[in-house]
Amino acid sequence: MQRLNTYQDMLNLRNPDAFDMNTFNDHAGYGAIEVAQNMLLDYHEAAGNWKEQWAICEALALLFNTDSLDPMMGMLVELEKQGQLAHVRNLGWVMGMVAREADAMRSDGFIDVPEGKKKKKKKKKAYAGEHFVPYLLAYGGKHNITMYGPSNIADIISAAEEEAEEQNVELPAAAQDPWGWTTGFKAYERKNKTTAYGAGSRGKASIGGDSLDITTYSPAERKAKSFNKKDPLTKAMIKALKDGMCLSIG
Repeated sequence: MQRLNTYQDMLNLRNPDAFDMNTFNDHAGYGAIEVAQNMLLDYHEAAGNWKEQWAICEALALLFNTDSLDPMMGMLVELEKQGQLAHVRNLGWVMGMVAREADAMRSDGFIDVPEGKKKKKKKKKAYAGEHFVPYLLAYGGKHNITMYGPSNIADIISAAEEEAEEQNVELPAAAQDPWGWTTGFKAYERKNKTTAYGAGSRGKASIGGDSLDITTYSPAERKAKSFNKKDPLTKAMIKALKDGMCLSIG
């Protein structure tokens, strides 16, 4: 749970309400994106260390909605390669939580819904979340893993089983990166690395980072945005941060 607590602290430090400040609209929302990007960076940099990668996947499932960039599929491939699928005790629960969010994203139109029966194989394209839950079910069936957790998991599984049959959903052949995580991640970095927040006042040269972490603001910046025009951080807090300590609030 250490990873989860760390990321939760990172979210709190990007929430102006926690500091009685008003910076700009959606600061906390953009801050959550920044934290999610840091998590994806952590996952990418932890390649080869399945325990670290799994801890990050757990935190993603607990803190955020999933999307096509979610590393869950790649994580399952890595666990399969390492022979660890049977040793991750909460795997079925995390898969269930991710399945719920994927189902919700499809309902909201963020993931395309396949129409009609799949007649023939088309030219391979980048994976973008289609058949996400059926693929999870396929991994579960292959390794005797039962998804559980959400109250509506039975309905989600039933719909996924029907989709798998209608669309002839099968797991991809074994490969180094069958879900295209590396390629997809690089494309995501290129697309989002220059996004600026707060009317461009705190620009970014890469994804993630700490530009929206309020503890990285100068005292003058915090005072200017504070409701009482005082720095919400005490001298003791500032000293602790300079000494390399982490601030935990909430």
